[in-house]
Amino acid sequence: PLVDQDSDICTVSFGPSRTLDFIWRKNNSFGRKGVPLKPEYSVPAPHHSLNIMKAGCQSDILHRVPPANQGGVRYSLSFRKLSMKSSPPEIRSEALSTVSKVNNDPSKSSQPKKKIVLLAGDSYFDRLDVSKLAKGKQSVYKVAKGGRKIDAVLQSVKTFIDEHPNLEIKQLFVCVGTNDIRNCHQRGIYHLKTPLQKFLTTVKELVPQARIYVQSLLPIPCNGNKYGERNVIAMNRLLYSLCSRYKIFYIDAFSCFINRFGSRNLHLFPKFNEKK
Repeated sequence: PLVDQDSDICTVSFGPSRTLDFIWRKNNSFGRKGVPLKPEYSVPAPHHSLNIMKAGCQSDILHRVPPANQGGVRYSLSFRKLSMKSSPPEIRSEALSTVSKVNNDPSKSSQPKKKIVLLAGDSYFDRLDVSKLAKGKQSVYKVAKGGRKIDAVLQSVKTFIDEHPNLEIKQLFVCVGTNDIRNCHQRGIYHLKTPLQKFLTTVKELVPQARIYVQSLLPIPCNGNKYGERNVIAMNRLLYSLCSRYKIFYIDAFSCFINRFGSRNLHLFPKFNEKK
């Protein structure tokens, strides 16, 4: 009773292509249950197509979507105008009451979300003091912790988004991979390609409105692993390749800690067995 029968009807199709058949009611060429035997007009309805039937169309023309052998599921969304005038008083009262409750619900408030910058990663970001970042011009949050690997960093971002629905992440800075390559040794790091792909695609889905920045690994000490330096370089190449593929910003922090001879500055990365 809330649908205005004299309004336009808009129908959007999703999925496999189908055909819309139309026939004039006055022609009386119907089969069983009033189904037209032969359509007079047929219009294709491919994926993402929009069909508009003007007001009064259904009173003169019948339409149908004949069955097809194409695979897949098709969805059809119809949009119609609601008419409060043609509804019984009790229905109008209930509908208006529902609208009032939604408008007064604090959780449905139209207040704009607070835009923030989020840091997610391992110990490199965990050591940063967010109170000194952005010079007070932006709100910076941190969900970093030492020892975290790729999956744990992804979970921390998901948890933050779920727990802060009133915040909108406009910039996301990520530092991952250091703890994942510590025990790679001779086999290399390319088994981490799939976890990284999952991480980057999921993050883009979680914060589609945000700019995402991925920081390279630093030239960290080898910690007795003779393959450490090689794995760091390989990991940075993999990060750069995936960032280019998924159109994510890549921050080359590695080069900032290399001297003019191509070696890491030892005074920035002292060996663990050296006394300070």
